[in-house]
Amino acid sequence: MKKLLLIVLILFACEDPASPPPKDCAGVENGTASIDECGLCTGGTTGLEPNYSKDECGVCGGNNSSCSDLCGVANGDNSTCTDCVGIVNGTNIDSDGDGYTDTDIDGDGVIENYYCEDLKVVVDYLNLNDNLIVAQYSPILNFSSSSNIQWDETGRLYKLYLECNGDGVDVTTIPESIENLTNLYSFGAEDCRVSVIPESIGNLSNLYYLNLSGNSLTSIPSSFGNLTALNQAYLNDNQLTSMPNFDNLVNLVGIDLNNNLLTEIPESIEPLRLSLFSVDLNFNFISSIPNPESFCNYELDFTELYLDFNCFPDDYESSCQYINNQRDSSECP
Repeated sequence: MKKLLLIVLILFACEDPASPPPKDCAGVENGTASIDECGLCTGGTTGLEPNYSKDECGVCGGNNSSCSDLCGVANGDNSTCTDCVGIVNGTNIDSDGDGYTDTDIDGDGVIENYYCEDLKVVVDYLNLNDNLIVAQYSPILNFSSSSNIQWDETGRLYKLYLECNGDGVDVTTIPESIENLTNLYSFGAEDCRVSVIPESIGNLSNLYYLNLSGNSLTSIPSSFGNLTALNQAYLNDNQLTSMPNFDNLVNLVGIDLNNNLLTEIPESIEPLRLSLFSVDLNFNFISSIPNPESFCNYELDFTELYLDFNCFPDDYESSCQYINNQRDSSECP
């Protein structure tokens, strides 16, 4: 019995003393605090949320700059500081939500009320033709009235006219959004490099004056026939080979198609001859006139009809009062 008791005592004497309970990073026994992704002790009794030092971009100790938009909003989409035209940090502010600006856009101390949708078209124009951003056309950039851009009394765009006269100004593209300028009265891009007129131009129901002379146009969209308010159209000095039907343009009094590549007189000229005042078809390649006797000697003649320097047969000069000079035959197809 004594021997057994001795063995038990020996066994207890050989055991390790009891191990202390584990402590968390805050020094609390059996605590739940732990080191977070930023290397800080959080959770448990610290009262700190794990990763509390991360900014909204997920950067430890950051200041949101790594993911902020141009308005300074973390993970933003620039919407909080975009003006009514779509320019980030722009000055075209529509504070009352009526669709018109109500700020001093050009810094002249006067509050301008311009229609935001019209301003957007001007911005589209600039974005598609970035070389317009030159000092001469700075009024277009701040949207104030000038000889090139004018607004009516309701704040709608009334005139948009550019001349590419070799001083660094150039226009190659007319935006599709031009159709939104429903109050536009006068539009021009003269002596530029425009090669295409968007079909949407036909929605300009109030357009009275159009000048696209001196460009690289080879065709005119069919919607041209929808411009029922059009009074004057200058399409000279292009590369037009034909014209769409424009019988509906009953208010048209003048059309200039001089120096193009037309081989036929546009069919719509005859139906409109009672209202047309001036038609210039000089310097084309027209070789025939439909019903020449009627066309050339109609009692209600055009006040001004120009058919010189085309490719008519020689006998046309004697039978048509509007033909006085012809192209050299070597120039004609």
